[in-house]
Amino acid sequence: MNSPVTRKVEEQLGLIIDDAARSWLSERLIEPRTTTLHWEYGKDEAFPAWIVGEVGTAGGRKIVIAYCEGGHGALGAPWGLIFADDEYFGMDCSWYEDLATLVRDERPSEVTGGAAL
Repeated sequence: MNSPVTRKVEEQLGLIIDDAARSWLSERLIEPRTTTLHWEYGKDEAFPAWIVGEVGTAGGRKIVIAYCEGGHGALGAPWGLIFADDEYFGMDCSWYEDLATLVRDERPSEVTGGAAL
């Protein structure tokens, strides 16, 4: 399917210069599926979002890459990492302006030398 969200993901993927980073992300992308995220910092407002990737697990919970056009609050960062079993945006530190920054900050240590999720 060539949805607008799929095109946004492909555009973001094309902006990642580092081959290892692009490969890491490509291996985790899935066909976008819709979800609804709630804004827990306000009046629990609901926003349409899409799950575009599956990253791994933390504490036994599955972590996914989400896209929300309005982004996370005042920051407007549209790409985020959320728990698959949660319906909330979560903290702003898990939302990014672009997928390249998300990948740079979140790739496992065997790829980046940094901390794993």
